[in-house]
Amino acid sequence: LSQYIPLMQKPKVLPEDFKKSFLQRLKEDSFDSLLFTFRKRTNLPHNLFNLLLILNENRNNNLSALELSEIYSERHSHISETSIKVLISKLKHYIEEDPECIFYIVKNKYGYKLI
Repeated sequence: LSQYIPLMQKPKVLPEDFKKSFLQRLKEDSFDSLLFTFRKRTNLPHNLFNLLLILNENRNNNLSALELSEIYSERHSHISETSIKVLISKLKHYIEEDPECIFYIVKNKYGYKLI
């Protein structure tokens, strides 16, 4: 990075891919920190937070309840598709009750997505 910092010489131009990756990482880190502060603020149960993390990891994808149950079962404990739907409903309730929360869960014909 020293070649990009102006001291006694004119700095080199920062590469675009470096800027994008840095800004993207910053955006992701800030969103992750929002999830953890949301958890602390609302006393979110562990199972709901695990589901929230799975939804966060797949923010760009729609996941069906079956896909969510498979991912959750692989990482944590076995859970059925209907139980995932119940957890999503409870998680939505926590999100709606928190006035500082800036994200929400959307359901469409392709599945669930965290926005």
